[in-house]
Amino acid sequence: MDNIQMININKFFYYDNPNLMGIIKIPNLTSLKSQSITGDYLHTVLKNYNQITLECKYDFILSLNDEDNGCKLFSVASIKNKIYIKIKTFAYLLKNKHKYQFELFSTTHDNEIKIDFYQEQFESVQLETLCHFAFPSRNFPKNSQDLFYKGQLYFYRKENKNFTFLGDNISGGVDFNTYFNSFEVDKWVKATDLKKLYINFNLKGEIILRIKTIKATGVYSTNVLRLISLSDKNFSVQIPFEGDEIVGVHFYALKPSILTDIKWSGILSNKNANEINQLAIIITAFNEPDVISNCKLLAQEIKENCPNVNFKLFIIDNSQSINKERLENIKIIYNQNLGGTGGFIRGLLEARKEKFSFCMFMDDDAYTSPYSIEKSFNFLKLSKNNNVAISGAMFDKNNVVNQLESGAYFFEGCHPLHCNLHGADPITLLKNNIIDSNIKIYGSWWFFMFKINDDLKLPFPYFVRGDDIDFSYKNNFNIYLLNGVCSWQDNFITKETPVAVFLFIRSHILHHLTINFSNNKDYDVFKSIEFIVKSHLFRYLKQFRYDLARAVLEACVFICQGKDNWTNNLLMEEYLRKVKQISLKESTQKEQEEYIKTYDFYKQLRLWPVTKLTKKYTINSILIPRLLKSHKIWEIPQGNYVDPKYLFLKNFYIQKNVSGKIFIFKFNLLKTLKIILYYGLIMKRFNKKYLSLKMEYKQSYDEWSEVKKWEDLFNK
Repeated sequence: MDNIQMININKFFYYDNPNLMGIIKIPNLTSLKSQSITGDYLHTVLKNYNQITLECKYDFILSLNDEDNGCKLFSVASIKNKIYIKIKTFAYLLKNKHKYQFELFSTTHDNEIKIDFYQEQFESVQLETLCHFAFPSRNFPKNSQDLFYKGQLYFYRKENKNFTFLGDNISGGVDFNTYFNSFEVDKWVKATDLKKLYINFNLKGEIILRIKTIKATGVYSTNVLRLISLSDKNFSVQIPFEGDEIVGVHFYALKPSILTDIKWSGILSNKNANEINQLAIIITAFNEPDVISNCKLLAQEIKENCPNVNFKLFIIDNSQSINKERLENIKIIYNQNLGGTGGFIRGLLEARKEKFSFCMFMDDDAYTSPYSIEKSFNFLKLSKNNNVAISGAMFDKNNVVNQLESGAYFFEGCHPLHCNLHGADPITLLKNNIIDSNIKIYGSWWFFMFKINDDLKLPFPYFVRGDDIDFSYKNNFNIYLLNGVCSWQDNFITKETPVAVFLFIRSHILHHLTINFSNNKDYDVFKSIEFIVKSHLFRYLKQFRYDLARAVLEACVFICQGKDNWTNNLLMEEYLRKVKQISLKESTQKEQEEYIKTYDFYKQLRLWPVTKLTKKYTINSILIPRLLKSHKIWEIPQGNYVDPKYLFLKNFYIQKNVSGKIFIFKFNLLKTLKIILYYGLIMKRFNKKYLSLKMEYKQSYDEWSEVKKWEDLFNK
């Protein structure tokens, strides 16, 4: 028997059932069923083994049931409390999508399944730390716990280590198969030459460790171990993997236990152990009152929780209003207000001068976890290629478990991926891993980390919006999205102002004039620009946001004035004030003291067959006079996107802002017609100048890629 490859199938009986977390007991003359397993997954697990083995305390019968067909593949009685079954006799039958279950029937006594047992310390191996297990830090609200772990535990810091206390009377134990603490094997194997993966920790107590795998077909146990240590001993448990899964762990305490310094570790080939790595974290600030206190807290948390990350925070103060003071790991640099682009590039050039190896960009109104920084830093440090970069997901400050987006690509506009997913749901971890191979994503600057290479090409001076798209595509970064790497900030819906719209439409138009997004020779760039302008303009008109519609047109006017106009207005404050004044003159938004919420019977008209035609030829009814439309008030829930389809045949709607103030927005046919006419004139002018504009912007775009151009700007 010793030379035969055997698999112990007790792991299939350890699934998400709080009553099955310890040693599994089966009362006499009763049965216990395992989790449901798809045939193709079970075949993949068993194919490398010759035999199944299972051992219980007393006599039992083991069956494998086909749930879909209601039959048994086999049913075998134990001999001397053990069973050995040759896999080749039935494995070929499992290549299907049927659901299967193992079933145990105890024939003589109350029975127990034997668990793989390790009492002695594991063999010591030289491991590289990949990432420590993450816990909520001081700036995290309490309801973020499920992103880190599920269950009850106590954790605290001592001697630069996390101590985790598990009680033995906690039903279900503690599950770390979560957004922050699961491990994406496929990405690490692809980027870093990871050969072997381990879960590493010190233990004092007695626990059951369950290794779990997330696949599209469900969450499975892949190994179950019983570990005991009377003193504080180190365990390095190897995690078997196939290369395409997400793995996690679950701890169940058999007696009160303390786990210390839990981390994912690995054995890698071709690692440069002598390389000195330093991380520059760049934060661009403009009149952000909490930026210093937030940066102090972040620096302290990185030092406490991730001491192996060698870092410095560069605060680029575009408002020149922060009092300069001597702070550990923090450097304040005054800068002209060249927007986020100018601030981030100023920080990048300062980091290059100080010989930093890696750089991270993060918004001044966002916050992140130190563990996100550590995971990204180690991933890049161990990566095989220099052009690997990390882009973090965006989570909602006001609903901390809601992932607003993770990854985005640009084609005729921005297309965010994996939007509005629940971060605590294991399915989210899988969805975040699914990206069409034909899509080239860019790294968003609310969390973007990359290696500082000598040949980096710098972005055009966008001021804000669009610089991250330019920088990613220009440098052809190979961007990875990792679960557990993110930042929290306000939803973009709350930031849609005339100035913001002006800036992102201006950037989107410039992208099409300068960056080649399609290999198709028949791709019409001007039509794409026209599509971007038209789609945004008419969406705002349908939402009665005439201020935003006018801002779209002002962006077109700005581009039409040529690249000299752009470079003469790098300090945008005066120009943006002008855009704001022009746009707000068109606004119908008014603050209300109170309102009467009434039922709107026009909502039912969407069911009529004629409705689709009416919507199409009246542009969602914006060309229909006010007298023919509903005068009832329609309420849009606070912070929600205003979907134009709900404004069909309506004259008014109301919204609350984040501070609770009520605003009413009114339909205005005259403003609508005026803006549509202005749009026609501007696009006609744009079409005439298109080729010359494309030529001069492309020339200027290439010039700004060079470091010297930016250095000359900062030295003025």
